Amino acid sequence: MYDEQVQRSNFAENDGFQIHPRPYEGHELTVFYGCVVFRGNMEACKALMRRKFTLQWENHTLGEFHYRFFGDVAADVFYVIHLAYDPTSRYSARDLNVFLMGEMASGKTMILRMAVTRWLSGDMWQNTISYIVPLTAHEINQMTSMSLAELIAKDWPDHQAPIADILSDPGKVLFILEDLDNIRFQLNIDEHALCTDSTQRVPIPILLVSLLKRKMAPGCWFLISSRFTNEDVINMFWKNTDIFTTLHISNDKREVYFNSFFNDRQRALRALQLVHDNEMLVTLCQVPILCWITCSVLNQQRDMELCCQTPTDLHAHFLAGALTSEAGLTTSQYHLTLLKRLCSLAAGGLFTNTLHFSGEDFRYVGLTEADVSVLQTLNILLPSSTDKGCCKFIHLILQEFCAAIAYLMSVPHCQLPSGMKGYKEKREQYCDFNQVFTFIYGLLNENRRKILETSFGFQLPRVDAFRQYSVACMKHLGRDTEKLTHHVSLFYCLFENREEEFVRLTVDPLQEVTVYLQTNKDMMVSLYCLERCSHMQTLKLSVQRIFESKEPTVRPTASQMKSLVYWRDICSLSRTMENLQELHVFDSDLNHLSERILSRALEHPSCRLRTLRLSYVSTGTGFEDLLSAVAFNRSLTCLSLNCMSISLNMFSLLHEILTEPTCQITHLSLMKCDLRACDCREIALLITSGCSLRKLTLSNNPLHDDGVNALCEALVHPNCTLRSLVLVFCCLTASCCNFLGRALLLSPSLKELDLSVNHLKNYGALILIFPLVFSCRLEELQLFGCFLTTEICDHIALVIVANGNLKSLELGSNHIGDAGMQLICDALKQPSCKLVNIGLEECMLTSACCDALASVFTTNTTLKRLNVLRNSFSDEGIVKLLESLMHPNCTLETVGLPLSGLSTETQQLLTTVKERKPTLIFLSETWSAKEGREIGVRPLSQLGSIIPNSNLQYMFSQFSTPMWSLALLPRLECSGMISAHRNLGLLGLRDLEASGKHADCLETLHGKFRQSVFLNFVTQAGVQWHDLSSLQPLRSGFKGGLTVSPRLESRGAITAHCSLDLPGPSDPPPSTSTRSFCLCLPHCWDCRFVPLHAPSECAGSLETQAPTGLVTPSRSLAWLGLDSITEAAGSAVSLVRRRCRQDQQGRAVPGGSRSHRAQDVRGSLEPGAGISGVSHRVRVLAVFLQQQAARVVEKTTLRGEEKSNEVTQNPRGADFGCYICSFVCFCFFEMESRSVTQAGVQWHNLGSLQIPPSGFKRFSCLSLLTIRVAESELLEPGRWTLQ
Repeated sequence: MYDEQVQRSNFAENDGFQIHPRPYEGHELTVFYGCVVFRGNMEACKALMRRKFTLQWENHTLGEFHYRFFGDVAADVFYVIHLAYDPTSRYSARDLNVFLMGEMASGKTMILRMAVTRWLSGDMWQNTISYIVPLTAHEINQMTSMSLAELIAKDWPDHQAPIADILSDPGKVLFILEDLDNIRFQLNIDEHALCTDSTQRVPIPILLVSLLKRKMAPGCWFLISSRFTNEDVINMFWKNTDIFTTLHISNDKREVYFNSFFNDRQRALRALQLVHDNEMLVTLCQVPILCWITCSVLNQQRDMELCCQTPTDLHAHFLAGALTSEAGLTTSQYHLTLLKRLCSLAAGGLFTNTLHFSGEDFRYVGLTEADVSVLQTLNILLPSSTDKGCCKFIHLILQEFCAAIAYLMSVPHCQLPSGMKGYKEKREQYCDFNQVFTFIYGLLNENRRKILETSFGFQLPRVDAFRQYSVACMKHLGRDTEKLTHHVSLFYCLFENREEEFVRLTVDPLQEVTVYLQTNKDMMVSLYCLERCSHMQTLKLSVQRIFESKEPTVRPTASQMKSLVYWRDICSLSRTMENLQELHVFDSDLNHLSERILSRALEHPSCRLRTLRLSYVSTGTGFEDLLSAVAFNRSLTCLSLNCMSISLNMFSLLHEILTEPTCQITHLSLMKCDLRACDCREIALLITSGCSLRKLTLSNNPLHDDGVNALCEALVHPNCTLRSLVLVFCCLTASCCNFLGRALLLSPSLKELDLSVNHLKNYGALILIFPLVFSCRLEELQLFGCFLTTEICDHIALVIVANGNLKSLELGSNHIGDAGMQLICDALKQPSCKLVNIGLEECMLTSACCDALASVFTTNTTLKRLNVLRNSFSDEGIVKLLESLMHPNCTLETVGLPLSGLSTETQQLLTTVKERKPTLIFLSETWSAKEGREIGVRPLSQLGSIIPNSNLQYMFSQFSTPMWSLALLPRLECSGMISAHRNLGLLGLRDLEASGKHADCLETLHGKFRQSVFLNFVTQAGVQWHDLSSLQPLRSGFKGGLTVSPRLESRGAITAHCSLDLPGPSDPPPSTSTRSFCLCLPHCWDCRFVPLHAPSECAGSLETQAPTGLVTPSRSLAWLGLDSITEAAGSAVSLVRRRCRQDQQGRAVPGGSRSHRAQDVRGSLEPGAGISGVSHRVRVLAVFLQQQAARVVEKTTLRGEEKSNEVTQNPRGADFGCYICSFVCFCFFEMESRSVTQAGVQWHNLGSLQIPPSGFKRFSCLSLLTIRVAESELLEPGRWTLQ
């Protein structure tokens, strides 16, 4: 049944066992290999094991032949584990661990129990094992601390075990540890913390590690079962002498199983051939239980080839056949009811991390004991092997299939009682819904859906809506690589569907595709979908665990041949896909054959690729075949060999390729190849060979200054045609700038230079900048993150004014500051400035420079792109910039502004700007996210690692998952009433520090003034909301929600009831308060305005005068022969500096005195015609204020002439401040609001609806009015200390 892989580097012979020093009187003794054992204790242990291990297969749930087959074909496994614990066997070794590895339901637990049964019957370990101590991860997870003696005695009657006898010779003791991967404790325990005393109580992790490392019971044996999900723990205890056995059904054993199941041999061969030809079914049939399900379904089908093509077909037939069989189910309505409850149970379990269901869970979804008994009889549910009295699905994949049905059936919300438990074991923590998504897409296929709909007489109601939504969503996600990181999960969904038109519509928007290939199944599924991506321009491939083995010495197996065929077809896409321009192979291992196949595809005359990127790739020939193929490719213009070692042989091959007359490569990238200064000579030969190379990228290599010096010599060579040189993060300092400056002046072709993320500082930048004042041809200079400060901005301003060739300048991640920005803005406003792009991202800018920046928008006519992302601009500063963007003279085409956390008014202004200038592009991508800017970052998927999450759940979460909210279709017509109930829980006094001074007062208040607030909204016929996109989803604290669609038509009433909970007698009294104030609240709200809300925080800082000027040593320019012009250049800088200072003197500095006036905040709602009135009544019942201390940090808000103090409990980064007293206000009031809206009312913007402050529990969209205190202090909801 199993392919057994026994891994052992050497087999150590045991040193033997010590004979007990003296005989025992009054007991029957047995001597095994020189060991004295109490026979009575042995028999007691075996009796205990018989009671504990009630074998699951004795019930013959899946048929007697299934368990007989399991025992027969697992004989090879039993043979190995039998010899492993025989000291005379070559398999044995001292302190041996046998690891039994396998996937879910592969039979690990069954083998363990069968092994114990064979030991009990004397067929196994008869003369080697005297005692067995069974341990399961489920039991261990319930423990806290224990001694080894207590651990051994846990199953003995009254916990009385013969510990002395058991531990007298540990070589006769076998510990069976089941489900190592499910243990919740961290097992990386320090060696010094381990324990050697078997009677000492220690924490369970220490006890377990001490036992596994034989600090306790040295010489004992371990038999350990585990899944592959936690290989780090296995490696922690793995030794070279241990045995590692992997369980899965081989092709030969699968054939035996099929022949045993089917009575007709011809039918068995047909079924077996169907499985072998289908990679999806082969994967299923690697597990015994799923193999049984497959055989059961195929045995019921006349035309099995057409009926069972996908796992969706298989599980649909299984459910339909089981629930509509003659096993006591005669009513079709009962069939459907049972299916709905079963699916509700499955979905509720996955959403609440519940895989083992209790009787309470069954009752919660409406399943009776009789229903559960029927489901167990039908082999849909099985008794749990770990949780007594619980049941689970026969396999997780069947639960996932039922959850997919629930998704399309819109079953009601199901919060299972077991899901409310705080602790969940690792195996129950379900977070990967990809298989559920795959089944959902499978059920979108009409033929597969009919299997269920015909059998149960119903239709899945959400199918059509989700089909339309899926296609529309992919039009958006197809160009968003952040929301859909890779496409393998999506491709599995589409392969499960296989409706040609639907698949094409779904993948049609994809222009960039990323796939991770680890199995033949991945390759088959990806190939199917890639062939239908007609607009794909970029293909990114990661190939792992498929071709990593060395060249076979014999003929490849059938599986290896399949892999090569799939790979050939994928590589051929480079010539068959008309729009494919770029191929990126990353994180891949290619052997000789797979590399040759890729090479043949690249050198094909029809290959249309223009860019080939290889990152973290290893090959069988050291890239010789690939580079030779590149030489024959006449369409390739960009070659990237990143993140790999470049040998001298590869440099030689590159030289031959680039000098070929047919070579069209203009861009060569060698990023993160560990190139050193000595390698720069080879690189210099490449760029001086007279080839067509125009751009060279050497980022992320430790070239240092010596390496760059060698490159600079090549840059001034007459044969050098290089236009662009990228040296990001190359460990450069100011010392190399002398040579770079010389190259800038003398190079005949260099136009672009990127020196970002190097330690140049102001001195190095100065040397680079001065050549730009003269006849330098440089058009683009990037100095991102070069440790520049405000002082260099004088010279940068001079270059901007004087150099007409410079078109792009990147200065991000430098401490430019507002003073430096002022100098740069003054230069940008000069008519001689020709800059098209300037980058000032993360340059320590504040709103103080927004006036100068806004003036640049309206005066500079050449600037097309500006980036000031990740700077601290307040709303006021953003408003100035947005208003300038709408100016008729503004010619900017792309702008990057920090737009997060804007107020409602500013967001509306931003919307207006986008409407008036639809061609204006707002940047969101930072500089570091651009291609070629990766600073020492490993890809998401490392070699041999788990594929990163594709984030496919984003698409499903947007389609109103039925388990979490009430889903409304895109158009809902309601003629009745929709009621939503929300509890408003204000703080109880239990949440605060207590003292007894005011307890009686507040208890009386609670008993007297417990009130309710009712908000009634009556909407008559024809009311439409055209834009509800601003309504936010509920936070994690909310248990449910109402998802409103973009269009809602209602003919009835929508009523929201909110109950207000006030402190009660059980609440402890508050802390001492010494002062009280009289509060006054408005009696009504004007119907023209929405409820007031806390204004957004204003970012700003105190304006400081930065020093200007920079002393330039004339000796730094000696190599240029510019000693005589240093003075003239200094005069020009001084002229620019004086002009900037004059401009600063004429402008008022923001600031002013603090104001205590209560501001009248206005909402943004503009109601249409038909409002009959809104009445809001608030009556104060009681007021109580509590005094407390707080720290005040001075902060300039930069709003007009005002300053304010910000009160905070935890000031971060504050340099000064003081402590003052503030007051917590407890207001007990009753409020009534009534709003009646007649036909035709439209709200076009509900963006002002705010989420509640943190202290308000379970209430959406609550905003409180500003409260005016007697001392005119303005208390805002955002500043209330409600926790």
